Amino acid sequence: MSDVTPRTFRDDLLGAFNTYWTALHSDVPIAFPNVVFDPEDVGESDTGAWVRVAIVGSSEGGQIRYSNSVARNHWQRNGKITFEVYVREQASTDRIYDLVDDIALFLENPGSDFAVISNISAPVELGPDGTWFQVSLSADWLYFTDRAA
Repeated sequence: MSDVTPRTFRDDLLGAFNTYWTALHSDVPIAFPNVVFDPEDVGESDTGAWVRVAIVGSSEGGQIRYSNSVARNHWQRNGKITFEVYVREQASTDRIYDLVDDIALFLENPGSDFAVISNISAPVELGPDGTWFQVSLSADWLYFTDRAA
């Protein structure tokens, strides 16, 4: 348990999602936090799509002592991970919901017991001429560690 730090948790979570997503949708790129990404690189295809991932609460500070920890040092870490799915306006809403469903399956996987889905939005038109549709899916995450950040 002591090997878990906020940074390793974030890196493991994003790495697991990258592996999962690439196996299912190698044609749908991921925009990770702090990595340069230009949506225009997706191209003008009617089925063009991409996913943006944002994670909060994975900084090195701000942990909470776990309330059941009297004799041992156990710390609780929590935060939120958000997936924004974008598809071209010419694509059907089925396309965007298929992508969102696959993200939900990642979060509901028994190996991903750290996250609970907390919000899924309806498709929203984006851009000055409505060239993209977006759906957001958020999950609260939580893990315990005996390592102080």
